[in-house]
Amino acid sequence: MNKINIWLFLLVLLTAASCKDPFDMELRSSDKSLLVVDGFLNKGAVSRFQLSRSIPLTDRAQLKPELRAVLTVEGKDNTTAAFTERSNGVYEANLVNLEVGKDYRLRIRTADGKEYLSDYVTVKNNPPIDDVTWREEDNGVRIYTSTHDPSNNTLYYRWDFEETWEIHSYFTSHYKHIGGGVVVERDMATEDISVCWKTAPSTTIVLASSAQLNADVIKDAPVTHIERRNEKLAHRYSILMKQYALSKEAYEYLQIMKKNTESIGTIFDPQPSEVTGNIRSVSDPEEQVVGFVYATSVQQKRMFISSRDLTGNGFMMSCLTIEVPNNRSELLSAFTSGYVPYEAKTHPLNPLIITDYYASTAYCVDCTSRGGTTVRPSFW
Repeated sequence: MNKINIWLFLLVLLTAASCKDPFDMELRSSDKSLLVVDGFLNKGAVSRFQLSRSIPLTDRAQLKPELRAVLTVEGKDNTTAAFTERSNGVYEANLVNLEVGKDYRLRIRTADGKEYLSDYVTVKNNPPIDDVTWREEDNGVRIYTSTHDPSNNTLYYRWDFEETWEIHSYFTSHYKHIGGGVVVERDMATEDISVCWKTAPSTTIVLASSAQLNADVIKDAPVTHIERRNEKLAHRYSILMKQYALSKEAYEYLQIMKKNTESIGTIFDPQPSEVTGNIRSVSDPEEQVVGFVYATSVQQKRMFISSRDLTGNGFMMSCLTIEVPNNRSELLSAFTSGYVPYEAKTHPLNPLIITDYYASTAYCVDCTSRGGTTVRPSFW
């Protein structure tokens, strides 16, 4: 009977997985190009909003920016502040006069004359980050953050972060190809490409709430995980944690966004939910707008991890070396095919004569080819 029950259970799962009817949602023509508003009102610092239009999944374009719009912040106290378009639908304003506890809204007027208005939102106080910590696990490192509000008024939190890590080339290059099959010595003081730093923003939504707790305390909220074999842990790693205080409505909106963007899409997952923000079209009340405006300050805290503090990172590079005879045709052929010289081989009887150059791929020689920069960060 147990075997029969197992087979019946598997049959039900197979049937459920195979019974998928195509669903074509009917959209108005305006719904195929929804206004997307990404940003928040940053108390006491530069506020940045990116405006774009939604695009079909079949469209190869990655972003359709909304250009030449006019953005204004309006306070219930009749104060206003205007944004300036910087580039590609990105608008900025230095909102140093926002006050905690007061209400503000965002007004958008697009180049085609359409007008959009957010609800009034109250500027939330954002307590400091208490700590950013990490713990080594069998498969890598997990990073946590902690905070608390003694007044018990924040309750809803969001974090994002910026990661920076050190990249080392497998080979240190003392030579460079300057074109035409000509190789010269590299000025290591100004042209060293063996050590770089790479920076990347977070791409996930990290949320936590203390609304169900006795005190407004968030202790060791997991933020991100780095696998042991990841290059980020090979030498030195830094994370700049950024914390935002949210209203309950903003928190619930971001929860839905998180579920919709991170669901793996199996039959057991919650189905995508309709996302309703707090921005509406004044020109057309039926038009949907994607985005949620909230107001807070940003708290930041930086933390470092050194490879010396780990039991092992497991990152390995596989690099091969070729020898290129020191004549122009051979050098030109090799170095226009993606190889980069790193060392010279000299004649055994005359060290002043270079007979060959050792070379490898740019990935193994030039750290900038892996997305890094040789400019050392000021905080490093």
